[in-house]
Amino acid sequence: MFGMVSGGLLRQACVIGGAYLAFLTFLGFVWWVAWRLSLSKVPLLRECIGGEAKR
Repeated sequence: MFGMVSGGLLRQACVIGGAYLAFLTFLGFVWWVAWRLSLSKVPLLRECIGGEAKR
């Protein structure tokens, strides 16, 4: 019985970790696409991405 509980916790941890990894991968992809499309020139995105501010 303890093995089943441990396996369930391991499966739950893997599902949560996988979902978190997929979310971070998606977020990184969106960030890369925005950078490649030069959306960093938009003031709001420039502040988020950390590009140089106009002087």
